[in-house]
This record gives sequence, C-alpha cells and structure tokens, in this order.
Amino acid sequence: MPAIEHTRIKQSIIIAVILILGITIVYELRSFMSGILGAITLYVLLRSSMLKLSEKHHWPKACASIFLIVASVILILIPLGAVVQLLYFKLASFEINTNQVHQGVIAMVNTIEDATGIELMSDSFIAEIQNVISGAIQIVLNTTYSLAINAIMLCFILYFMLN
Repeated sequence: MPAIEHTRIKQSIIIAVILILGITIVYELRSFMSGILGAITLYVLLRSSMLKLSEKHHWPKACASIFLIVASVILILIPLGAVVQLLYFKLASFEINTNQVHQGVIAMVNTIEDATGIELMSDSFIAEIQNVISGAIQIVLNTTYSLAINAIMLCFILYFMLN
C-alpha cells in the first residue's frame, strides 16, 4: 500500500474520531446548552465594556471580568430569576380541580353545540387537553433546578470567555 494512501486512511480515521467525540460532547452537554448560549450572548454584549475596563482604564482582566459578571447578574439574572420565581410560586399555588374544569368545559361546549348544531369536542379530546396542560405545568415547575444550574454555568463560562 502506498504511503500517501496509508496517511489518508489515518487522516480519515482521525477525522471520524474527532467528529464522533464532538457529537458525543455536544450530546452530553445538551442540558447546559442554554447556559452556554447565554454566556456567548453576554460575552458579545460585554466584550466592548471589558476592553474599555482592561485597556483604557487599566483594570486587571480578572477584576474587570468579575465586575462585569456581578453587574450582569445584578442587572439581568436577578430580575429574570425574580420573574421566574413569581411565576413558579403562582403555578405551584394554582391547584386545578380537574373534575370541576372538565364539567365546566363540557357545559360550555354543550351550550355551543346546542346553539350551532356542530360537534366541537369529544370527551376524549377534552381529557387530552387536560393532560397536556397538567404536563406543561409540571415541566415549568421542574425547570427551576435547571435554570439555577444554567445560571451558574453561564457565569463560569463567561468568566473564562472574558479573560
């Protein structure tokens, strides 16, 4: 086998291994993707401020990046977290009596069906809507932990991006 063909096979294997490792890393980091994308977004927004602080005002890079991260946490993440927490407590305290909602929806649908003569929804469709709504509420309640981890990841990545 010629040497050129042998090196091409090696190169192809190395590229395949790199691609497989890259896909595996992205797949495993999918739960942190919002933190990573948030860090990239804040980096783009804070890069000019970082350059001004470090080059124009002669701040050490570590101090400037910590200052910008603390400022972004205070001005962006805490208000956003407060809004999410308010929504969380509203949804957590919101108890749905599914039977009462089901009966109310059935009564409203029956009234509309009697007036128009058109069948709007079946009982199975209404039950499916209730399942979807209760599932969506559970998802919103369960994302609080993920939001906190992603905020910490955002700050960690942003620090190293700014330095």
